[in-house]
Amino acid sequence: NHNLRRLFVFTHSYSFPHIFVTHSNYCKFIFRQSAPMIISKNIGTYEESLDEHLFMRVSRPNIVNLLCVKEYIRHEGGYVRMINGDRVEVSASKKDKLLERLGSL
Repeated sequence: NHNLRRLFVFTHSYSFPHIFVTHSNYCKFIFRQSAPMIISKNIGTYEESLDEHLFMRVSRPNIVNLLCVKEYIRHEGGYVRMINGDRVEVSASKKDKLLERLGSL
């Protein structure tokens, strides 16, 4: 898919998806300034292609763009609030690494 290939060559952080959410055999890309895109491949297909400095898998179904994380909330098991207001759960095993990565931005 040509649109998918273009997704990974954008140079401005606002053009990248800020959340990747997996649902069974498809992946939903949620963008800051445009409509979501649904692709019929699982999240693992994209995980290896993403810049590891910009993106992090924070739970089994979710990868976030670290530049789009507004804050980490320690309440209710832990989650991040994204700059658009979306709430994304963070697994306990990923929490320390996430906080370390956010602190280094």
